[in-house]
Amino acid sequence: MAQCGSSLARDATATRAAVESGATLIALTGLTSPKVRQRRTKLWDVTTGRLLRSFTGHSLPVSALSFSPDGRRALSGSFDSTVKLWDVATGKLVHSFEGHADIVNSVALSSDGSTLLSGSNDRTAKLWDVKSGKLLHTLGGHTQLVSAVAFSSDGLTALTAGDGIKQWDVATGKLRQSWGRADEGTFALSPRTDRAVSGVTGDALAVWDVATGKLPFMAGD
Repeated sequence: MAQCGSSLARDATATRAAVESGATLIALTGLTSPKVRQRRTKLWDVTTGRLLRSFTGHSLPVSALSFSPDGRRALSGSFDSTVKLWDVATGKLVHSFEGHADIVNSVALSSDGSTLLSGSNDRTAKLWDVKSGKLLHTLGGHTQLVSAVAFSSDGLTALTAGDGIKQWDVATGKLRQSWGRADEGTFALSPRTDRAVSGVTGDALAVWDVATGKLPFMAGD
């Protein structure tokens, strides 16, 4: 764990970022040079621009970042195929989750912090028990890499995006329904309304109702 007074404004090489729900902390990782990727994640205080600490432990570059809903934990996924859970206050590693066979592209924690969801280039998503580190379910069925993952606000439903959006039952790991198409990297879930947004061909966004899988409207051109 490192502490210093470096400026957030000078950390212009960041290629991955996550903002804590209270909007006072930001986690960044990225390039130290055009040819060197960061294996560590830096935690910054947004209000002061000060570097608080660094999370170091991945053997390959960090490819995904997220905070827990309460801001007490940070998640990092990596090219080393692992997911790591960090204590934000101390910078200590809480648990390392191993089981993916390729780069981890996206990570998320359920609203109660009990379940972790990860998506990978290996075309699967995985649900993990945070306390024990045990793999609960492997969510298969995507024919392309899983580019994004999210939980519903109640934590009972998991969403994965790749060649389309898939909705899963967290308790059983069973597929509930599939719909739409999500272009790589353009997918988000609103935790308050449970609406999913995905990119489609062109400049348009599709807004989906998570409960029904229906498309209420399109946004953009």
